[in-house]
Amino acid sequence: MSAFALPLGILEYVLPFLAVILVIVFVHEYGHYKVARLCGVEVETFSIGFGRELWHRYDRHGTRWRIAAIPLGGFVKFFGDADAASASDHEAYERLSPERRKKTLQGAALKHRAAIVAAGPAANFLLAFLLFSGDAYLNGTRAIGTIAGDILAGSAAEQAGLRTGDRIVAIEGQEIARFDELRKVVSAKPGEPLSVSVERDGRVMAFTVTPQAKQAPGYFSARQVGIIGVRPAPSEANVVKTEYDFPEAVVFGVAHTGRLIRDNLAGFAMMIVGAGSLDDLAGPLTIAQLSGDSLREGIGTFLRFVAVISVAIGFVNLLPVPILDGGHLMFYAVEAVRGKPLGERAQELSFRLGFAVIIGLMALGIVSDIPKVLGLTGR
Repeated sequence: MSAFALPLGILEYVLPFLAVILVIVFVHEYGHYKVARLCGVEVETFSIGFGRELWHRYDRHGTRWRIAAIPLGGFVKFFGDADAASASDHEAYERLSPERRKKTLQGAALKHRAAIVAAGPAANFLLAFLLFSGDAYLNGTRAIGTIAGDILAGSAAEQAGLRTGDRIVAIEGQEIARFDELRKVVSAKPGEPLSVSVERDGRVMAFTVTPQAKQAPGYFSARQVGIIGVRPAPSEANVVKTEYDFPEAVVFGVAHTGRLIRDNLAGFAMMIVGAGSLDDLAGPLTIAQLSGDSLREGIGTFLRFVAVISVAIGFVNLLPVPILDGGHLMFYAVEAVRGKPLGERAQELSFRLGFAVIIGLMALGIVSDIPKVLGLTGR
């Protein structure tokens, strides 16, 4: 191994990872910035990265645009904020004139504050929609089909009479074209007999398949999922290709972005009730590895990966955790009900708790990353 092999190998992952993070962070923060400007709130700083400043310039509105040394996030600091987390500087706010107060986030109308905060995640979802729609229009979509490759010995599929080369075309009368659709239906029906339509040698045949129940690991308890023991055929003939005109591509972009948001919501709900798995978490090491792998597969795959991560970042930021955008929105909802904001002490304690939660989630993500990166999970 040459002396340069390891650094170059690392760069194959680090550079794509930084590109993913910087694009998503810029779009997220620009959402906050743009809506703040539209609502009349002044923006003091737009930062890509944290820590020591490497470069800056001021625009004609007086906003300081900066690039910092740690490129793992960013922030927008509004006029009147005490820090980058948009905590208010109450003493400084009280010293402002009524007109200047209107230029702060704290002094803006409640609906404007909510719009400014929600604009970051919304920008992430918009980025994903544009990337998915553009890719569908230019390249179409490819998905793994439902032709059976391997039928596992003793599996529900073998017991029902399915064979290698069979194409599963419907389950319970619902048409199935992609393997992910098949897996989703089967997973939700452990132990339940299913009517399965199979195309074999040009004829459609009916089978009854009862998915076997399998224990899947959870955070605090196991959960049952259904499996039938079919692996998809790894051939080009088992690739489902779909072309889209422009309106269809737009509809696809909306639908696919919405589907990912629902998947994130379902995963979060499973985590809350203890029915998820630590393996489902993806920390920075896994994201870096997937960034490099997706770029090697081509720019189209890389941009689709950016879109998926953009949805995930937008969703996480909407969680009702103080310090995140969702935490601010939660405070604004309380303010709308109470007719006044929470007290300074309550907000300060909430932000500290939120910071601890975020650090804990980051630590869990890194812990879950290590066996994946080292190839110890069997995935």
